[in-house]
Amino acid sequence: GEIETGKCYLEPDLNITTLAQKIGTNREYLSQIIHKTYNKNFNDFVNYYRVQESVEIFKKIVAGEQEDWTMDIVAEKSGFKYTSTFYPAFKQVMGMSPSEFKKALKIM
Repeated sequence: GEIETGKCYLEPDLNITTLAQKIGTNREYLSQIIHKTYNKNFNDFVNYYRVQESVEIFKKIVAGEQEDWTMDIVAEKSGFKYTSTFYPAFKQVMGMSPSEFKKALKIM
């Protein structure tokens, strides 16, 4: 859908109203769909995609294809407005902190 193809989750100010407008529906309906389909609220839904983006960035950093960005830059490039929301969202999705994940990637 629009969220994957448009990568609109990379917009730090994305909210349910702007996403609903983008896909031509209203926020109540969109909220219901996200809850029914993914069993997540809007923020958790968007943050899931942002975390997936950060995982791809970490893979590139560890592979040496990407500059060795700080956590702040990784968070920002993944669509998080604040690093303080990036850490708990990452841990919720991946079950470990971003730095633990990055270390685990290096071992693989």
